[in-house]
Amino acid sequence: MHTQAQSLLTRPGGEVTALRELFGELLAQPATRQHLADLLSGADLGYDMGPATGALVGRWAPDLPGLRELTRTGRPLLLDPTGTLDAGPWVPHVDTVTVPELDTALLLRPDCYVAWQGTTGDGLHEALGTWFTAA
Repeated sequence: MHTQAQSLLTRPGGEVTALRELFGELLAQPATRQHLADLLSGADLGYDMGPATGALVGRWAPDLPGLRELTRTGRPLLLDPTGTLDAGPWVPHVDTVTVPELDTALLLRPDCYVAWQGTTGDGLHEALGTWFTAA
């Protein structure tokens, strides 16, 4: 559908010119640009992460400075704004990084999807147990 819509915008003709102008006006809105970028990149996909809740749970991790380097290990990643969350028996298997810029902690699967989100440790061990082995 996205490819078909894009190819229609490249056709010549007065009808398409009007559509391109309208589309150009829509692209002036940041929310529209973000929506289209998410659609084209696949970042609009959301997955069921079980009992974990939060606006980012099941979504691709937000674009954070240094995230690419932090995820190179292919290990689970706990982004903790407070530096106080305890991964319990998963400590040897989860990379924990203090990120004070975040207003919520995030547990990322190796594919960078958010498996858990919270401001306290509530539900963190459950999410770790669901997605990762401790031994």
